[in-house]
Amino acid sequence: MTTQSRICLLAWLALVGCTAAEPDLEIDEPELLMTEQALPGSPDAACVPPHDVWINDPQVWHGSDLFGFSENTLRGPRDCGGQRMSRSVNQVYGTGWCDVVSDWSDPAHPIFWANELCARDPNMQVGNSTIAQACQDFSNGGSDLGDGDCRYIVHIGGPQYVPPFDPANETLCQPSHVTRAPESCPPPPPLCPTGYKCCEFSDDHTSCDLCVRKHLYCP
Repeated sequence: MTTQSRICLLAWLALVGCTAAEPDLEIDEPELLMTEQALPGSPDAACVPPHDVWINDPQVWHGSDLFGFSENTLRGPRDCGGQRMSRSVNQVYGTGWCDVVSDWSDPAHPIFWANELCARDPNMQVGNSTIAQACQDFSNGGSDLGDGDCRYIVHIGGPQYVPPFDPANETLCQPSHVTRAPESCPPPPPLCPTGYKCCEFSDDHTSCDLCVRKHLYCP
Protein backbone atom coordinates (compact mmCIF):
# COMPACT_ATOMS: atom_id res chain seq x y z
CA MET A 1 0.00 0.00 0.00
CA THR A 2 1.39 3.33 -1.01
CA THR A 3 1.86 6.22 1.44
CA GLN A 4 -0.95 8.15 -0.23
CA SER A 5 -3.28 5.17 0.14
CA ARG A 6 -2.44 4.88 3.84
CA ILE A 7 -3.20 8.59 4.38
CA CYS A 8 -6.57 8.21 2.67
CA LEU A 9 -7.38 5.12 4.75
CA LEU A 10 -6.51 6.88 8.01
CA ALA A 11 -8.61 9.90 7.01
CA TRP A 12 -11.56 7.62 6.20
CA LEU A 13 -11.23 5.79 9.57
CA ALA A 14 -11.11 9.10 11.42
CA LEU A 15 -14.26 10.24 9.64
CA VAL A 16 -16.05 7.00 10.49
CA GLY A 17 -14.93 7.26 14.13
CA CYS A 18 -16.25 10.85 14.50
CA THR A 19 -19.53 9.88 12.92
CA ALA A 20 -19.87 6.90 15.27
CA ALA A 21 -19.08 9.03 18.30
CA GLU A 22 -21.81 11.51 17.48
CA PRO A 23 -24.67 9.55 15.90
CA ASP A 24 -27.31 12.21 16.62
CA LEU A 25 -25.91 15.16 14.71
CA GLU A 26 -28.72 15.14 12.18
CA ILE A 27 -31.57 17.52 12.87
CA ASP A 28 -34.74 15.53 13.30
CA GLU A 29 -37.92 16.02 15.29
CA PRO A 30 -36.57 14.77 18.68
CA GLU A 31 -33.87 17.46 18.46
CA LEU A 32 -36.50 20.23 18.32
CA LEU A 33 -38.87 21.00 21.12
CA MET A 34 -41.72 23.44 21.11
CA THR A 35 -42.24 25.25 24.39
CA GLU A 36 -45.19 23.05 25.35
CA GLN A 37 -43.01 19.94 24.99
CA ALA A 38 -39.88 21.36 26.55
CA LEU A 39 -41.47 22.94 29.62
CA PRO A 40 -44.78 21.35 30.55
CA GLY A 41 -46.93 23.89 32.33
CA SER A 42 -46.52 24.20 36.07
CA PRO A 43 -47.95 26.87 38.34
CA ASP A 44 -45.60 29.77 38.98
CA ALA A 45 -44.17 29.90 42.49
CA ALA A 46 -45.75 32.75 44.39
CA CYS A 47 -43.75 35.76 45.55
CA VAL A 48 -43.33 36.26 49.29
CA PRO A 49 -44.88 39.64 50.21
CA PRO A 50 -43.15 42.08 52.56
CA HIS A 51 -43.15 40.69 56.10
CA ASP A 52 -41.75 41.49 59.53
CA VAL A 53 -38.83 39.47 60.88
CA TRP A 54 -37.99 39.44 64.60
CA ILE A 55 -34.28 38.95 65.26
CA ASN A 56 -32.54 38.44 68.61
CA ASP A 57 -29.26 40.32 68.97
CA PRO A 58 -26.31 39.36 71.23
CA GLN A 59 -27.22 39.51 74.91
CA VAL A 60 -25.90 42.14 77.32
CA TRP A 61 -24.64 40.91 80.70
CA HIS A 62 -23.20 42.58 83.77
CA GLY A 63 -22.15 41.11 87.08
CA SER A 64 -23.13 42.75 90.35
CA ASP A 65 -21.03 45.67 91.54
CA LEU A 66 -20.58 46.91 95.09
CA PHE A 67 -20.88 50.47 93.79
CA GLY A 68 -23.59 49.78 91.21
CA PHE A 69 -23.12 49.92 87.44
CA SER A 70 -24.38 51.84 84.40
CA GLU A 71 -23.37 51.01 80.82
CA ASN A 72 -24.62 51.77 77.31
CA THR A 73 -23.89 49.18 74.62
CA LEU A 74 -24.41 49.21 70.86
CA ARG A 75 -26.54 46.40 69.44
CA GLY A 76 -28.18 45.49 66.13
CA PRO A 77 -26.73 45.11 62.61
CA ARG A 78 -25.60 48.00 60.45
CA ASP A 79 -27.63 46.75 57.49
CA CYS A 80 -31.22 45.78 58.29
CA GLY A 81 -31.65 43.91 55.02
CA GLY A 82 -34.96 45.76 54.74
CA GLN A 83 -36.78 48.52 56.57
CA ARG A 84 -36.23 48.93 60.30
CA MET A 85 -39.43 48.80 62.32
CA SER A 86 -38.74 48.56 66.06
CA ARG A 87 -36.23 47.53 68.72
CA SER A 88 -36.70 46.27 72.28
CA VAL A 89 -34.91 44.66 75.20
CA ASN A 90 -36.17 42.17 77.78
CA GLN A 91 -34.58 41.41 81.13
CA VAL A 92 -33.87 37.70 81.32
CA TYR A 93 -32.92 37.74 85.00
CA GLY A 94 -31.11 39.81 87.60
CA THR A 95 -31.62 42.63 90.08
CA GLY A 96 -30.63 45.38 87.64
CA TRP A 97 -32.56 46.79 84.70
CA CYS A 98 -32.47 46.93 80.89
CA ASP A 99 -33.74 49.66 78.56
CA VAL A 100 -33.46 50.80 74.98
CA VAL A 101 -31.90 54.27 75.01
CA SER A 102 -34.26 56.90 73.62
CA ASP A 103 -34.45 60.67 73.47
CA TRP A 104 -37.78 62.34 74.26
CA SER A 105 -36.48 65.91 74.34
CA ASP A 106 -38.87 66.55 71.46
CA PRO A 107 -42.04 64.66 72.50
CA ALA A 108 -43.49 65.05 69.01
CA HIS A 109 -40.46 63.32 67.46
CA PRO A 110 -38.80 60.90 69.90
CA ILE A 111 -35.77 59.03 68.56
CA PHE A 112 -34.60 55.50 69.33
CA TRP A 113 -31.99 54.48 66.75
CA ALA A 114 -28.25 54.90 67.27
CA ASN A 115 -27.64 56.94 64.11
CA GLU A 116 -30.18 59.55 65.24
CA LEU A 117 -29.14 59.53 68.91
CA CYS A 118 -25.45 59.94 68.10
CA ALA A 119 -26.17 62.67 65.57
CA ARG A 120 -28.23 64.64 68.10
CA ASP A 121 -26.02 64.25 71.19
CA PRO A 122 -23.16 61.70 71.32
CA ASN A 123 -22.59 62.59 75.00
CA MET A 124 -26.19 62.10 76.08
CA GLN A 125 -26.46 61.10 79.75
CA VAL A 126 -28.31 57.85 80.52
CA GLY A 127 -28.32 56.76 84.15
CA ASN A 128 -24.83 57.34 85.49
CA SER A 129 -23.09 57.03 82.12
CA THR A 130 -23.12 58.60 78.66
CA ILE A 131 -23.61 57.04 75.24
CA ALA A 132 -20.18 58.31 74.09
CA GLN A 133 -18.59 54.85 73.84
CA ALA A 134 -21.62 53.39 72.04
CA CYS A 135 -21.50 56.28 69.55
CA GLN A 136 -17.79 55.69 69.03
CA ASP A 137 -18.54 52.02 68.31
CA PHE A 138 -21.25 53.18 65.90
CA SER A 139 -18.77 55.41 64.06
CA ASN A 140 -16.19 52.62 63.91
CA GLY A 141 -18.78 50.16 62.57
CA GLY A 142 -19.29 51.80 59.19
CA SER A 143 -21.21 54.62 57.58
CA ASP A 144 -24.78 55.52 58.50
CA LEU A 145 -27.34 53.69 56.34
CA GLY A 146 -30.27 55.90 57.35
CA ASP A 147 -33.58 54.07 57.71
CA GLY A 148 -31.81 50.86 56.71
CA ASP A 149 -29.46 51.04 59.73
CA CYS A 150 -30.66 48.81 62.56
CA ARG A 151 -28.13 49.74 65.25
CA TYR A 152 -29.51 50.90 68.58
CA ILE A 153 -28.19 51.41 72.12
CA VAL A 154 -29.05 49.27 75.13
CA HIS A 155 -28.69 50.60 78.67
CA ILE A 156 -27.96 48.14 81.47
CA GLY A 157 -27.81 49.33 85.07
CA GLY A 158 -27.70 47.94 88.56
CA PRO A 159 -28.08 49.31 92.10
CA GLN A 160 -25.41 49.88 94.68
CA TYR A 161 -25.19 46.97 97.09
CA VAL A 162 -24.66 47.17 100.80
CA PRO A 163 -23.20 44.36 102.91
CA PRO A 164 -23.67 41.51 102.81
CA PHE A 165 -22.55 41.74 99.16
CA ASP A 166 -23.74 38.86 96.96
CA PRO A 167 -21.63 38.45 93.77
CA ALA A 168 -24.35 36.17 92.34
CA ASN A 169 -26.63 39.17 91.73
CA GLU A 170 -25.99 39.61 88.02
CA THR A 171 -28.18 40.99 85.24
CA LEU A 172 -28.80 39.60 81.75
CA CYS A 173 -30.64 41.49 78.98
CA GLN A 174 -31.94 40.14 75.65
CA PRO A 175 -32.08 42.85 72.94
CA SER A 176 -33.92 42.34 69.65
CA HIS A 177 -35.10 44.26 66.63
CA VAL A 178 -37.78 43.89 63.96
CA THR A 179 -37.04 44.34 60.26
CA ARG A 180 -39.54 44.46 57.42
CA ALA A 181 -38.15 42.24 54.68
CA PRO A 182 -38.95 43.36 51.11
CA GLU A 183 -40.95 41.28 48.66
CA SER A 184 -38.96 38.37 47.26
CA CYS A 185 -39.77 36.28 44.20
CA PRO A 186 -38.23 32.99 43.01
CA PRO A 187 -36.13 33.12 39.84
CA PRO A 188 -38.07 32.46 36.63
CA PRO A 189 -37.91 28.92 35.21
CA PRO A 190 -35.39 28.31 32.40
CA LEU A 191 -36.59 29.04 28.89
CA CYS A 192 -35.47 25.59 27.75
CA PRO A 193 -34.71 22.32 29.57
CA THR A 194 -31.16 21.25 30.33
CA GLY A 195 -29.16 20.52 27.20
CA TYR A 196 -31.24 22.79 24.96
CA LYS A 197 -30.91 26.39 23.77
CA CYS A 198 -33.56 28.82 22.61
CA CYS A 199 -33.75 29.56 18.90
CA GLU A 200 -37.05 31.44 18.74
CA PHE A 201 -38.01 33.79 21.55
CA SER A 202 -41.51 35.02 22.18
CA ASP A 203 -42.33 38.60 21.23
CA ASP A 204 -41.69 39.85 24.77
CA HIS A 205 -38.63 37.59 25.28
CA THR A 206 -40.17 36.05 28.40
CA SER A 207 -40.49 32.56 26.89
CA CYS A 208 -39.08 30.41 24.11
CA ASP A 209 -41.11 29.16 21.16
CA LEU A 210 -38.46 26.73 19.88
CA CYS A 211 -35.72 24.89 21.81
CA VAL A 212 -32.88 23.06 20.04
CA ARG A 213 -30.13 20.84 21.38
CA LYS A 214 -27.09 22.96 22.25
CA HIS A 215 -24.70 21.25 19.82
CA LEU A 216 -26.95 21.98 16.84
CA TYR A 217 -27.42 25.11 14.75
CA CYS A 218 -30.77 26.86 14.91
CA PRO A 219 -32.91 25.94 11.88
